[in-house]
Amino acid sequence: MIHKKSTLSLNSQPHPLTQDKVAQLKIFFETGQHPPQPLSPQGNKKTPKANQQETPAKPKVDSKENDQPLRLKAKKERDKNRQAAFEWLLRTYPQCFSEKNPKPLKLKIEKDIFAELPENLPFSRLHLREALGVYTHWSKYRAVLAQSTHRYDLWGNAVEELLASHKTHAQQQFQKH
Repeated sequence: MIHKKSTLSLNSQPHPLTQDKVAQLKIFFETGQHPPQPLSPQGNKKTPKANQQETPAKPKVDSKENDQPLRLKAKKERDKNRQAAFEWLLRTYPQCFSEKNPKPLKLKIEKDIFAELPENLPFSRLHLREALGVYTHWSKYRAVLAQSTHRYDLWGNAVEELLASHKTHAQQQFQKH
């Protein structure tokens, strides 16, 4: 007697299209919404043009070439706003901010600035933070920080003693540049 070999499959997962159909039917019975058009057995074919809403093809554009002028414009705008924020700090708090005689700033001084910040400024809080970052990374500021003993608030009052580690770090950064 000749026995035919039967193939035994250990794959317990049904065909992917079957899984999609079951999921669609489940949605239909739970929500009452009709499922989208089922996929054909041959795969996902395009529907006829009468039923299809095509979007016009976008021309391929090299984004680096077209983005360059926009990036330059955005950078110039950001630099202009940061400079405006810095000039505002110099005018508003001359006892604290100075180009000729910078003072070591109190830690978290931006919180004091934001607490008194008027609404109608032509720059954002981000530009103020960037201006503070430029100011505190300035070599003249770091040189003063390395030699000072105290930090100062917005009105020029000494409020806290400078830590030795901060002085050492400022000295190292000053020597690098």
